[in-house]
Amino acid sequence: MQITATVKDVWGNPVAGVALSGAITGTAGRFTGGGRTQSAVNTNASGQVVFEVTSNGVETGSGTLTVTGTDGNAT
Repeated sequence: MQITATVKDVWGNPVAGVALSGAITGTAGRFTGGGRTQSAVNTNASGQVVFEVTSNGVETGSGTLTVTGTDGNAT
């Protein structure tokens, strides 16, 4: 499954260059590659980062994806 996180400014404009990272908690769900965390990736010109999330057949229950961001341009 692809989950898209979008960063916008107060006027609704996309913001490029924001570093977004992800973490999955709960009993189900992994990032593609098997990890429960995703290293920071910068938003593109549309202010977006796509996270690939999967689950194997033996996982039961639910998982929560939390995305956090850091604006390298903030002062």
